[in-house]
Parts: sequence; structure tokens; C-alpha cells
Amino acid sequence: MKTKLRGKRQSIVVIFGVFDLLHKGHISLFKQAKKHGEVVAIVARDSSVLKIKNRNSHHKERTRLAAVRRIPEVSKVFLGDKVLGSYSVLKKLKPQTICLGYDQRTLETDLRVRIKKRELPSIKIIRLKPHKPHKFKTSIVARNIWKEKIQSN
Repeated sequence: MKTKLRGKRQSIVVIFGVFDLLHKGHISLFKQAKKHGEVVAIVARDSSVLKIKNRNSHHKERTRLAAVRRIPEVSKVFLGDKVLGSYSVLKKLKPQTICLGYDQRTLETDLRVRIKKRELPSIKIIRLKPHKPHKFKTSIVARNIWKEKIQSN
């Protein structure tokens, strides 16, 4: 089923992420996803970030949500589910495609298991290419910001 998001009918493409300290790696992800259809971004909740990464994000969920809303390739942005793994947003949106970042292996495994068990509808899953992961990964970007801050003092 194709959904009307911005006045024209296109396939819905969902991307998931924390999207903390937006950087060129994230921008590449959005641009690659856009090639597959109308991009809907799901921003991880603060509670999910803590559970998955065992640390807090640098920015709160509302700040990250607002930042992703400003990305031209993204049509709609939603906060993720309060209950991790419930995928209610996916069930509501019924996307044709999910685009995953190169490092979202656990999420891919969980999605494939739930699709196979028919807990989720059949959705095409595409792994997107990394963009200079040795340079543009949030943990590396954060470390570089910290180093620059120390050096400027």
C-alpha cells in the first residue's frame, strides 16, 4: 500500500536511529534512503538509548527530533515507541521498506525474526552503505568535539 505523505504517492521508507550529534554519516543515510521512497525517520527515545547503548545520548529526544525534522530528505519524523521492540509505529505506517545503517545488526535480526513470525507485515529490509565510518560515527564525532574543546581552553 502506498501512502500519501506530502501530496504525492510514494513508497514509505522507514529509518531508525538515535540521530545524536547529526553528522555527515547521518546525512548520507538520509540521502541513500530517499532513493528508495518517501523517508520517515523514527528517532529513538531517551529511555531506549539508555537500554540499547547503556549510556545517555548527548541531546534529549525532543532536540534530536527537531534536528531531524530540518533534514530536507525526511518527510516525517516520529519518536520511537515507549516500549522498546513493540514496533507500533511500523504497524501503523505499514512501510514498504526499512533502510538500516551499517551498524544496526541487532535491529535487523529482531525485525527479520518478527517478520518471519508474522508479528510484523512483510517489509523489505535494505542495509545502507556507511559513509566514512572511521570518521563519521557519533562516538568518534563526540570524541573529536571533546578534544577540540579541551585544546581551545
